[in-house]
Amino acid sequence: MKHRLQTILFLAIALISCKDDNPPAAAPTPPNQKYTEKMSSITDTELPAQTAVNQKLTFIVNHAVYNGCGQYARHETVVTGKDIYVTFYANYPVDAFCTQDVPIRSTAYEFTPTEIGDYVFHFKKGDNAYLLGTLTVN
Repeated sequence: MKHRLQTILFLAIALISCKDDNPPAAAPTPPNQKYTEKMSSITDTELPAQTAVNQKLTFIVNHAVYNGCGQYARHETVVTGKDIYVTFYANYPVDAFCTQDVPIRSTAYEFTPTEIGDYVFHFKKGDNAYLLGTLTVN
């Protein structure tokens, strides 16, 4: 029993005294991740059928990205009268390992109509292809 107690005491002292006076250096900071931006095809929207003039409208736009790393980056809106052209873009990290699925991302989109009438939305799906939606403003 005495021998066992001495062994335990010796191991405890050894563990306590094994403090590292030179801790390892911090991991190097990875270089800034670079991204490439590409158009993100709009697949569907939750555009409501109607709203009121000067009422801020927020609805969901679903858009496809080309791999598992793709994330919403920004959108462009061009207004020509009551025709609204909407294009979404996604960011993709350069030199990253990404799954090869084609996920759909859902992003909130805001629009405030300033006049009464019918607005026609042209959501860009691809080259010269658009998903159309109409919003009636009372």
